[in-house]
Amino acid sequence: MIVVAGKNNIAVHALNKLIDIVGANSLIALPNRNDDGNDSWQRSFRLAAEKKEVRIESLETLDKKKVRFFLSLEYDRIISPDLFPFATLYNFHFSKLPKYKGMYTSIWPIFFGDDESGVTVHEIDRGIDTGKIYAQKNFKIDKKDRARDLYRKYITNAIELFDDKVDELLSEKLCAKLQQAENSSYFPKDSLDFSKIKINMNCTAWQLQRQIYAFSFREYQLPQLFGKSIVEAEITDRKSVHKPGKVVDDF
Repeated sequence: MIVVAGKNNIAVHALNKLIDIVGANSLIALPNRNDDGNDSWQRSFRLAAEKKEVRIESLETLDKKKVRFFLSLEYDRIISPDLFPFATLYNFHFSKLPKYKGMYTSIWPIFFGDDESGVTVHEIDRGIDTGKIYAQKNFKIDKKDRARDLYRKYITNAIELFDDKVDELLSEKLCAKLQQAENSSYFPKDSLDFSKIKINMNCTAWQLQRQIYAFSFREYQLPQLFGKSIVEAEITDRKSVHKPGKVVDDF
């Protein structure tokens, strides 16, 4: 039995691809807990599974001893490999591992000014995004990309990586390599509190722009300054003579 766990367009795509390969009866869908079965700006994985007549389970009801492959694609639960004695467990993580293990991978590369990110297929082990790497697809981050733009690039490249590697994943022909300690980073869930995000004005113009772009994700939030939503930040050649946070023009 193959389990597909996750959300959004990437999980829907993987499900449809696997139906073509192994058939709906060989699959189980594990939607995220907040999936209400309605399409929005991304497709509902629960709704897609229902339409394709794929059996839907939860992590609690799943008969884990019958699972041969477990594929996590933006799944919202931490998976313990000890619970799956006969399964090979894969995670499609939205970052260029070993950088940005954990949460908010659409934010940090923008915030820190990276010019590249990636999608990584890795083994699910007892750590968080620490398992051996099976495959990776890297792509460029544009200077004007916001968090929302980066997330869409993750989805697009994850779909391409899935299509390219799914046969090798299911035949277990991909060689794995250990993650390196150099340039490794991790951000837990409590590293950001979106209800308390405040733009730090005591910084360079480049740092200010990075903050605004990093927290711009229209479906969830836009950065706020002086009670207004900010959607753009332009860096000029003119040197400011004002204190940080001074409003020079309001239009």
